[in-house]
Amino acid sequence: MYDDLDTAFKQQRLPACRPIFTPAAVGAVFLLVGIPFIIMGTALKSASGAITELEVPYDGSGSSADCQIYSSGVGTTCQVG
Repeated sequence: MYDDLDTAFKQQRLPACRPIFTPAAVGAVFLLVGIPFIIMGTALKSASGAITELEVPYDGSGSSADCQIYSSGVGTTCQVG
């Protein structure tokens, strides 16, 4: 009557995978995960450094000459005033 209860699955005696985390394996995983993030971070940092922010006051104190100071001249159009 109770023979079907005594299985390895029901008694939770199944073999399990127990990985061994050696310092070399952990270091390798950190390097494999870290290197792509360092590359992406460097690319994002250089892309954000290339952004030019132009602040235009709306009180009428600016002139169109201020635009030439900040623009690189490549496809940049700005009008002040």
